[in-house]
Parts: sequence; C-alpha cells; structure tokens
Amino acid sequence: MSFLQLAIIAIIQGLTEWLPISSSGHVLIAANYFTLEGRDELLINAVSNLGTLAAMLIYFRKDVVAAIAGAFELLGAGFRKTPLSRGANLALCIIVATPIALIAAIAHEVFVPEAVQQQLRSVWTVAGATIGFGLLLWWADVAGGKDRTEADMTLGHAALIGATQALAALIPGTSRSGITMTAARARGY
Repeated sequence: MSFLQLAIIAIIQGLTEWLPISSSGHVLIAANYFTLEGRDELLINAVSNLGTLAAMLIYFRKDVVAAIAGAFELLGAGFRKTPLSRGANLALCIIVATPIALIAAIAHEVFVPEAVQQQLRSVWTVAGATIGFGLLLWWADVAGGKDRTEADMTLGHAALIGATQALAALIPGTSRSGITMTAARARGY
C-alpha cells in the first residue's frame, strides 16, 4: 500500500466521521477499491479512527471534562439531596447507553462466524446500510418532534439511543452518529 493510498483513506475518514454517514463504511469501500482485505483493511480502519478520537476529545473537551467530573459526582449522589449537575446527568446517560452497544460488539466478534462477518463487510452491505439508514434518518428528521433538549434526556431515552449503536456495531455502513441522531430525532430531540 502506498503513502498516497493511506493519505486518501485518512482524508476519507477525517471528512466522513463528522457527517451522519458511516466513516468506517467509506473507509472499507476505499480499502476495497485499493484491494486491501482482511487484517490490512481492519488495521487501517482502526488506526484512522484513532485520529478521529483524538480530534473529538479535543473538540468536545469541555463536555468530556464535565462528564468525568459528573461521574465523580455520581459516586456521592446518594448522600446528597441536591439535583444532579449537567455533567452528572451526561455521565449517567453515557453509563446507561454504553453497555448495550459494547455487549453487541463483543457478541458479534465472539459468536458471528468469520464467513458471516466477511459478508457483512461487503461493499454491497455497506452501500445498502448507508442508503437504508440515511432514509431512516431523513424520516426521523421529518416525522420526529423538535421540542426536547439535552436537559429532557431520560435514562430510558439514553438506553434506547445507546441500543441503536448496537446496529452500528453489527452492520458496517451504519453510522454510529447517524443512528444515534435517528433515534434522538425520532424521540423529539
């Protein structure tokens, strides 16, 4: 693989990560175009996501710090009578939303046969999921209400939104941000 091919894949990852489309799916399509398969494609996808993670942590640093501080606040929340801060609510929603997606991702890796995983990583599966979930996002945006804010987030809504990320773990081409936006928009956020 040439440096130019790696640079193209990195640019695709960097641009598509911030849109409600599957950056991993687009990286998979690019890797397929460059005839990368198996471990090479997975490694490139994983490494390209590290750069995105660093950029996200820098951009959302205030929210990250608030959530971390909020997690410590949660430890003593049972002993206080004051309402939780925004950071504690954010941390609580993250704690509720995350396990479902993690369990689905681990189950996918442990229980889904390699042949099925390869089929799910096909260009056609990625393209179909991108189109299908794009249409679903459009529907949720049109049909969903627009009256809820972050302050209205319930633990049930957080669990539902987190559960939708399991789809992104199972079906390449499903955008993590897009599927969470779809669920949130469908619930009126």
